[in-house]
Amino acid sequence: MQTHRYSSLGLLLLVSTLASAAPTYTVRTVGPMGYESGLLSLASNGYSAGVAFDVLNDNYGWINRNGTAEILTDTAAVTLINAAGQAAGQMANGEGFFYSGIGTDVIPVGDFFPQFLSVTGVVGGFTSTGSALYKGGALIDLGFHAQIYGMNSAGDVVGVYEDPDGYYHAFSYIGSTWTDLHSAVGGTIDSEAAAINDSGLITGSTYDFCTCTEAAGFTYMANGIPTQIPIPPFSSYLRPYTMNAAGQIAGEADFHVNGGPYTHAFLYDSNGGGNPIDLNPGEEEDFLTDAMNANGDVAGTSDFSPRVFLHRNGTTSYFDTYGSVIGMNDHGTVIGGDLSHPEDNFVIYNGTFYTLGSLNPDGSPFDELLFVNSINNLGQIGGSGLIGGGTQAFVLEEVPEPGALALTALGGVVLLAWRRTRRA
Repeated sequence: MQTHRYSSLGLLLLVSTLASAAPTYTVRTVGPMGYESGLLSLASNGYSAGVAFDVLNDNYGWINRNGTAEILTDTAAVTLINAAGQAAGQMANGEGFFYSGIGTDVIPVGDFFPQFLSVTGVVGGFTSTGSALYKGGALIDLGFHAQIYGMNSAGDVVGVYEDPDGYYHAFSYIGSTWTDLHSAVGGTIDSEAAAINDSGLITGSTYDFCTCTEAAGFTYMANGIPTQIPIPPFSSYLRPYTMNAAGQIAGEADFHVNGGPYTHAFLYDSNGGGNPIDLNPGEEEDFLTDAMNANGDVAGTSDFSPRVFLHRNGTTSYFDTYGSVIGMNDHGTVIGGDLSHPEDNFVIYNGTFYTLGSLNPDGSPFDELLFVNSINNLGQIGGSGLIGGGTQAFVLEEVPEPGALALTALGGVVLLAWRRTRRA
């Protein structure tokens, strides 16, 4: 019986090893034929959008919803697209536009640069005086020098604006109601709201330099009482950056390492309480939080050395690169790069670092994959590469390993056999 047990465990290890092999991708062009193109947005269902250029270097905004790219408008770039096929972008004259996903006409929005697009078609972005929402066919001003920091699926937003006395206040725009949150969240000098999730939970920071508190984090539900996020010992700085649907919060805080304060990424569970977790323990340098997914995985970039990190399953791993983290999906796959240096674009897959160029498959139409800027939960990665010296938009799609399903089934059979042996 012992022999069968160890043989079974050996097969399980073989299954695990094969399942963690390097990813295999196919790659396809997604921009309009007859143009050079770049990809600027990739939706959750694989719709893509970007900018194209003709031989005269005139630019055109395009979308690709059904495998064929279509030009939406000239002298423009489509910078955002959602799974409903709605899109937003900016004209060369600086005016923003919205596309409803129906027909071929875009709607001019005026002084507006789109920054966020919800699954419900609400657009948030910059104006020359602050920020605004395009919602229900109207452009809604969000306050003097306002900045949107977060948007949820419904199109509710939070951020910061400047009050008449020159102080910065957190605000929310939920449904059709704009609210100054400064007093509600315990603000004294300045405050900001960094993120809002689909449950309506808001997180952000207050600032009070008079009491030597550089930043104190909070969570807040509308018409409720704010809850303070504990600041690490001997620290005066904790600033939330992002939050997921489960109420996990990631950001940056000062932690003491060998007697000196260093700004590290942190993870905090607003449901379980406790203290923020230092995601860069022992590191004598500063780190920035760049992305968090639905599972609480966090990725970021060193503010000192050429490194990025990924905190996943309770462990933080570091990778040497001059690129910065751009995004991460719910499977923990991270993309990043540097627009000035194609060689620094990368993918971290299953905890292993790969240069983007190494993932260009055999038989690819692309001579080189240059840049990445989008990833979704289908495992698709969007970016731009070279074909015959011209730039083209691409989407990488992961190919399941041959026999992956069979290996999964084998693992189940082996485990069942092992359990039966143990009971025998």
